[in-house]
Amino acid sequence: MLFFLLPFLAPNGEPKISTNFPSSLVIDQETVLEIKISKAQLSGFATFQMDLPNGFVPREIENAEASFSVKEGQMVWTWNELPEEEELILSVGITPGSVAHGKKLMGASFYYIDNNDKKSVDLQATEMIVLNEGETGLSESATTTDTPAQTTGTVAESSHSEPAGIIEVLRNVQDGKTYNEKKIELTIKKGITKGFARYSDNLEPGFSAKALKTDGSSFSIADGKIKFVWVSVPEKEELKVSYVLVCESNCESLLLKGEYSYLEHNQSKKTLAPEQTLRFDNTSAPAQAETKTEAPKSNTVVTTNAENTKETKTQEKLEQQAKQQQNTTIFAVQIGAFNNAKVNAQSLKRKFKLKENIRSEFQEGYSKFMYGSFGAYKTAREKREQTIRNNGIKSAFVVAYNNGKRITVQEALMTLNQKWFK
Repeated sequence: MLFFLLPFLAPNGEPKISTNFPSSLVIDQETVLEIKISKAQLSGFATFQMDLPNGFVPREIENAEASFSVKEGQMVWTWNELPEEEELILSVGITPGSVAHGKKLMGASFYYIDNNDKKSVDLQATEMIVLNEGETGLSESATTTDTPAQTTGTVAESSHSEPAGIIEVLRNVQDGKTYNEKKIELTIKKGITKGFARYSDNLEPGFSAKALKTDGSSFSIADGKIKFVWVSVPEKEELKVSYVLVCESNCESLLLKGEYSYLEHNQSKKTLAPEQTLRFDNTSAPAQAETKTEAPKSNTVVTTNAENTKETKTQEKLEQQAKQQQNTTIFAVQIGAFNNAKVNAQSLKRKFKLKENIRSEFQEGYSKFMYGSFGAYKTAREKREQTIRNNGIKSAFVVAYNNGKRITVQEALMTLNQKWFK
């Protein structure tokens, strides 16, 4: 099989990328693709995206501390913080299926942040021929070439992909059922936002909140904020959520600040909601609540106390549910992915002398094996380093789940308000 090296030479100071791709592939046989990124002195967030033609099945091999995922016909490596090494080595195994027979083009792009500007290096698409075993060339009827997403080779200031569009947050505030409540209705014009997203409003001491309408999101209260979190936003133009804000004690006003956070080309972005001052008129409290005379009014006091007790219990229940919802986002350490049916959890545990219980899942044609359920990314990362150091599993990396569904580590960090840890 003939391989060739495609270097991309950028100006001094810009990243340089070279790829080791084959000129031909054989159906149902895995071939390893190699990418080297010379990142110079770059740091911070970055992502490398490579086209994945229809019929190709990928297997992650080396990730250079990136989070690997497959989305919408692309393989994506994402770094929340680039490693210190000047050269990043990525490799992935590619197995074409029978539907992939013919000519295929594979383009790639490296997106990064430089002086707070988003830039990218786009690699010219590489043509590869997918053949049946024993076949030496393509017939005339099989020479049509698939078109990749990118075909240029210049350093660009922005992505060639479709932008998320105009994002806008509208807030409507109404008086609640009692003097100390406000009903907050939010309309989020999300453009073509896809995947993970979150809306949050600040929640200062002395206030509590209750969800009314979630529009498919998970509602929680944490870190002085109310949060609506979508693992994957619905496919519609607008999101509508609402909640009741409750002034618990001696609060006259609240400056409400909110933001809609979302992913665009695997980069975290946000749109701010307009700031709005809410005022609570404490003098409007029912007179009965302060009266200590006649029996009927005493009955009113008892009713009010009962309502307050019920309200307190309801709030405690909501806060407990919020904690439970947050705890459904966890990290784990993946130790391998195999398409060999003979490989199982027990054989891996014996081979690498692991003490942890290993579980598996079948995804994208591979059995993936992982262990652990960590609430903190830092803990999962430390376990991953121990696995590499003590058990010799150099390909181990951290993965994340929300409600049992695999998500990117970046999405999990946003959900849990945790920082990337190196």
